[in-house]
Amino acid sequence: MKNPVTTRIIWIIAIASVVLGTILYFIISDKPQAFIIKFSVFSGIASSIALLVTFIQFLSLTNIISQTNLEVKIATAKIQMITALSEISKAIKTVNEIKKFLKEENFIAAELRMQDIKPLIIQIKLDDSLIDKVNKEEFNASYTDFNIDLNNINNHIIDPTNLIDVVILNSNLEKLSTLLLEIEGSLKTNQ
Repeated sequence: MKNPVTTRIIWIIAIASVVLGTILYFIISDKPQAFIIKFSVFSGIASSIALLVTFIQFLSLTNIISQTNLEVKIATAKIQMITALSEISKAIKTVNEIKKFLKEENFIAAELRMQDIKPLIIQIKLDDSLIDKVNKEEFNASYTDFNIDLNNINNHIIDPTNLIDVVILNSNLEKLSTLLLEIEGSLKTNQ
């Protein structure tokens, strides 16, 4: 038991029990059954002390379990934050790859890479702890633009007569990249 208050309580009760037992020992007469009575009194006191110690240890154990649960929650949150940070850093690099593919007019590769980061963008949109790190309206607008751009690229791949404005796509991707960088920076500084 690490709790000094608990230890003090146990010592006080133990000393009080010994004092009480000693007083009872001398009060009980020396009748033939006195030994049995004395033995019963001491056994009762010992059982009471043992029960009290067990109860206090149970309370201490409950406190330890609560503290352990808190530590587990903190560790889990840190792991989730590190995982999110890693995924966002990867998404920022992927956005830069997408912009490169668009400049090269490699729309199939751009579409594939956009599909790769789409789940993360959806996750950010749904995770209040992440979306709160940026302007929510800006992120939602960027999310909508991303989906429209992805649809436009898909339409262009299916039918090349559907034209794509690469300048607008790059502008939208740059906005998304900036928002991702803000979230990344916020996670790194724990804000």
